[in-house]
Parts: sequence; C-alpha cells; structure tokens
Amino acid sequence: MSRFPLSPTPPRSSARRRTAILALGLSLPLLSISPAAVQAVADPLARQVAAVPTASGTASSLRVASFNVRCANCSISMRANGREKKWETRRAKVISQIKDEKVDVVGLQEASPGLLKGTKISQFEDLANRLGGAYRLTNDKRYGCAKSTSYKKCKKVNNGAAADVRIVYNSNRLSLLDHGSKQLDNEKATSGPRFVAWAIFKDRTDGRRFFVANAHTEPGQSKKTRALRKKQAGKIIAEIRAENRSGLPVVMLGDFSATKLTSANQVYDAMMRSGLVIDPLGNTHKMKSTSKATAQKLINTKYDTLNNFKSKPTSRKNYALGAHIDYILTAKSIKVLEYKVVMDLKSNGSFSGVIPSDHNMVRATIRLS
Repeated sequence: MSRFPLSPTPPRSSARRRTAILALGLSLPLLSISPAAVQAVADPLARQVAAVPTASGTASSLRVASFNVRCANCSISMRANGREKKWETRRAKVISQIKDEKVDVVGLQEASPGLLKGTKISQFEDLANRLGGAYRLTNDKRYGCAKSTSYKKCKKVNNGAAADVRIVYNSNRLSLLDHGSKQLDNEKATSGPRFVAWAIFKDRTDGRRFFVANAHTEPGQSKKTRALRKKQAGKIIAEIRAENRSGLPVVMLGDFSATKLTSANQVYDAMMRSGLVIDPLGNTHKMKSTSKATAQKLINTKYDTLNNFKSKPTSRKNYALGAHIDYILTAKSIKVLEYKVVMDLKSNGSFSGVIPSDHNMVRATIRLS
C-alpha cells in the first residue's frame, strides 16, 4: 500500500454521483458522517462555493509544471542510449527538480500505474512517496477498476484513475476541492489508455480558485495517429467545459505529442481555438521569434523540451524558441511571470549528471486574476 495520504475529496462525475452518495449513506454509522457532509458530496460545486471566501487583494504567485517522467518499464525494455538510466537511478533527479523549482502543481505523464520490478508499488506512487512532505496526489487509484490495484479481470468503474497521467500538488499551499478524469479513447485504439486528469484547487493564501487539466495524447505522426489526436483534443476540451462549471481560469498541462515543427499540432491548435487558454510563449507553427510571448521572463525556452537522452539539449539555428512537445497553456486572465525549460547544464552546455527523463520539465510562475 502507498504511504501518502488519500485525496481529501472524491472524484466528481455526474454518472457516479448517486453511487458515491449511497456509499456514504451506508457508511454513516461507521464514519460518523453527517447528512450535511453527504449533501456536500451530492453537490460538489455548492461545496466549493461555500468553502471558498471571495478573493480580494493582489494574488500571490504560484508555480505550475508539466513533466513527462519516462515510464519505468520503458527504461528497462527500450533504453534510448547509455545515458538513459533506470527509474531507480533517475527518480532522485526528478524529485530534486520538482522540489528545487518549488512547484505547487505538476502534471505528470508516463508515471506508470504498473508495479515496479520486485515491489508492490507503482511508479507514480513511488514518486509521490519520495516527494513526501506536503506533496499529494489528487488521485491514488492505479486503475479504473472495482479492484483499483489490479487491471486483471478489470470491472471498470469511474474512480478518477487516469493511467499514467497524474496531478501532484503542494497541500500546504493549495486545497483540493474536486478532481476527476476522462478516458480519451478505448485503449485498443491506442498504444495505451489515454486520459485527461483534472482538478480544482483553492489557493490557501488568497482564496482564489483555478482549474488544472493534464493530458498525454497519442504519440506518432502517421495519418491515423494525427486523426486520433484530433479526436482526443476534442474530448479534452469537452471535459474541461463539462467540469469547470464555474468558469474558473484554466491551466492546461501536458505532452501533446507534436510541436510547432510537425506537419500538424492538433491538440495545441484545438486548445487555441477553444478560447479556454492561450500559449504564454506564443510558440505557434514554425514561430522563430519571441514577439508573441506574453510571459514576462523566458528561461531556456530556446531549447526543445524533448531531449531523447542526448548529451546536450537541442536548440535550432535562427529559432529563439525551441520545438516544445510539452506545454503549459493558461487562461488569458492569468499573468505568466516566468516560463522555464528546466535543465541542469554544465558550462559547456551539456547535461550535468543523471538526465532525469527524455523530456525536460517545463515550469511557469503564474498569478491568478
């Protein structure tokens, strides 16, 4: 069993809300839950409004990040090169980067629910446990099955599990008000189950609320894959609209499996058309300059975010912005004070020490309106 505290709120879904209420009602004598508490689950939006004071004064800055941590089993069976180390070696660097950047919310991709070799714990549980302190998972269920610890003979339930897509947050700074997930396609149509995970947070310092979504869409550049990614993008947008009923400012995190230099960037383009978010880098198709960037300060953004365990990060001649496959998109009302591609580099520009993943973490310092 994992050692981290359970998420404080159940995942929300209109399809399962009645089941959750009945389950709580049957448990009242054992758990001493009041009828008022049951009603709060029945109407999570009302619960949020009642619990959150009206925000006032100047908002405090927050740090959000997206990090594809490279699945542990990938490092065993499909090692890119000699610089790629196994998860047990890489994880310390993953943890130190999240902590050193003082991240308040990080969207993880490829944080596998599969058990690590020789253990009874998954990769995402291992990472959450070792982050420790105030860091919490929004959902710790491994699989969307009646028996959530195993996918064998899975009887599917909507318990908020999101395969290898996870959201971790700093519980000292943020309160988790609600969370859930949506499967983007039947796994038989993809290289693995693809999900969007979402959460609603309240900033403990000023009462402001915001909506976070995190996704990893189908990789590959074939015509079939691009069409699938376009459908996944539509489902991500639909899920955000369905669950963000209060119209809170949105932060979209994820690995979209395409960049400004690929023939089409379906998820990015769909998100831009949705009006839900903008790109703080203004890094549109083949964009070379930073002229469209709204982020006030840019750090290492000239580099690609996919590093493939090369000895040095990739930058491109005449391009002031790299080809980013990892994204932080924000509502137009959110001020982005700083945007950073996180890397530890030597003076000669090569990576220093263990390379934590085949993706570089991207991090932004934001301020809610």
